[in-house]
Amino acid sequence: MKKIKLFLAASAVIAMASLASCAGSSKESAVQNDSVAVANGAEERAVWRSGVYELQAGEILDFSRNVNHPVVVDFNATWCGPCQAFKPTFEEMAKKYDGQIEFISVDVDRCPESAKAFDVSGIPHILFVATDGSISSNVGLMTPEEFEAALQKLL
Repeated sequence: MKKIKLFLAASAVIAMASLASCAGSSKESAVQNDSVAVANGAEERAVWRSGVYELQAGEILDFSRNVNHPVVVDFNATWCGPCQAFKPTFEEMAKKYDGQIEFISVDVDRCPESAKAFDVSGIPHILFVATDGSISSNVGLMTPEEFEAALQKLL
């Protein structure tokens, strides 16, 4: 019984440490992309995959100012079937609209603070950020046609 309690306590500590790691440090050195500020050391560990920027643990999204390009943010998780089904469409559109729209992928397990900041309660959750800073969203799997129509509205 003591071994089980010890195991559960150790598991809880590890889980809390992994959640805390997503919070990152409170450094204010924001790195400015063309249209979105990603803070906390993004210049050192920027991860791009097929034209999509992957938000890393400790980075935050800031759309508090007007953006130079529209931005699309995909809140997802590796265990989410609809998220994984949408991923190829998201990457294809990132290539197609390269230079016109910025695409950011946020794993809600790795960065729960970002999901909380944008009231993400279901995934996939897509944010569409216009150049004037207005934000609209879609929750659930979008077809390629629906997604592209939403992108066209941003331009």
